[in-house]
Amino acid sequence: MKTNISDSNWFELNFVPGLTAVAGASPIQIPGLPSDDIQLRFTGRTSRQNLEQAFEFYTFVLSKIPAPNAVVDFGGGWGRILRFFLREVDPKKLYLVDCLTDAIEAARATNPPFNIIQTLPGQMCPLPDNSIDLVYAFSVFSHLSESFSRENLKDFSRMLKPGGVVAFTTRGQQHINYLRQIMVGPDADKSNHVLQAVQTLPNLDLIEKKIKAGEYQFFPSSGGGELSSSFYGETWIGEKWIKNNYKKLGFSGYEMFPEKGTIDQVTFLLHK
Repeated sequence: MKTNISDSNWFELNFVPGLTAVAGASPIQIPGLPSDDIQLRFTGRTSRQNLEQAFEFYTFVLSKIPAPNAVVDFGGGWGRILRFFLREVDPKKLYLVDCLTDAIEAARATNPPFNIIQTLPGQMCPLPDNSIDLVYAFSVFSHLSESFSRENLKDFSRMLKPGGVVAFTTRGQQHINYLRQIMVGPDADKSNHVLQAVQTLPNLDLIEKKIKAGEYQFFPSSGGGELSSSFYGETWIGEKWIKNNYKKLGFSGYEMFPEKGTIDQVTFLLHK
């Protein structure tokens, strides 16, 4: 879809729910926005700060895959990232996929024109083989067990057209540095839920060593709702693990990008 809406204007238009914008000759109905409580539930961010992070990831992905025709947002919550792809992609070819009932309800409440699909944990996407150009998952593989990650990545490869791309993020060195800081810093808040969680982890130096050795690092915890500790927790996936596994998962190559700006996780691109 050709567009005459600049990045800056498109970002601002997303704060005007119900407005009909025009990209090229196509009208776009701007979806609504959830309450601050709902936004905090999914990302710990609200309003402008929340959409700034979503927009930065969206523009990063577009810089690598500039003209997708069919897009899946896997684990996309209420659709804070997918809404931006309405500028480029026919809404009939945009798919928000999530297993969380409250995420699906929040997404539907924004009245978006794109497709919303709820899956069960571990269930593969009900989309045809070789039908999708881009699958992305922001802050999803930062929480999945190794078996869940493997099965989902294999399914993404199945869905992708030849030449298609998966873009996903996971925990990186920046998060380890942050955990070290809150554990030993003079202003450490002992009630901080992140600090409480990290106290259940093994030694951070050991985690870092295992990541560099190519070991998948997953530490289970419940995320509420359908997010059982059997597959959900804190996850680090290092480049060596990707290098050792991308071909087995159905891909021909990969790229790695470090944390940058509000994209506070490592990003991997897997090419089919």
